[in-house]
Amino acid sequence: MPIKRFNIAYAKNPGWLFVQPIKIKRLYFSQYLSKKKVGDTFRFWRVIMNKQQRATLLNHQSRAYTEGIVDYINEQWVFFDEETDEAYSMEDYVNHDIEIYRGNRWRKGVLGENGLVALGKTNVYLMEKEQIRIRKQLLYSFERLLDEINDDSFFQFVTTLNSLDFSVYDSIYCYNQLTFLRDLSAQSGVNFLIFDNGTQICSVQHHFCYSKNEQNRFEFTINTGKRIVIEKLNSHP
Repeated sequence: MPIKRFNIAYAKNPGWLFVQPIKIKRLYFSQYLSKKKVGDTFRFWRVIMNKQQRATLLNHQSRAYTEGIVDYINEQWVFFDEETDEAYSMEDYVNHDIEIYRGNRWRKGVLGENGLVALGKTNVYLMEKEQIRIRKQLLYSFERLLDEINDDSFFQFVTTLNSLDFSVYDSIYCYNQLTFLRDLSAQSGVNFLIFDNGTQICSVQHHFCYSKNEQNRFEFTINTGKRIVIEKLNSHP
């Protein structure tokens, strides 16, 4: 029976196998790799790809930033939220992801001390009356919940939420029952979430049952009366 061939290459650490997107020397895995190592490698890359897909989906969420201008007042940088007109010290956002509007486009960076902004390999300083936006932080309980649910449930939940014109950054309340069940082999309960997009309110109940299989049920209810229910059943490998 012929052996299936793979395009593969080793990293410096022989414990890892990297599948390359370019054409390289062909090797027979029967000569170099056990089936277990091939399976473990593909599972490793699947985890990496799923993390990247999660990050991509979150990076494209609406209302992910608070927008306003900065000014230098009393020897400190101050941020003025254009929506609420409230003022905040930029010191509170050190090491946060921000974007500055220069050259007729938004440029992503990380805020440092004393108005320093790292734009990739370039460091610049904030300018007075400059328009910026600061990435919002998810509620800690909600962020943990997103990390804890499996990939299929994550994508179904977020895409359904988006289809209703809500963003994950519209979250204003999250009760995460999973937090209290981490040490149990069988977990079941309900998580409660509320989202506000400025014009509508969405309540989500997340019913879960994790034992031999993983069952996730999301019930979305908008204040207009519209209701959507999605359910996912995953079997453990």
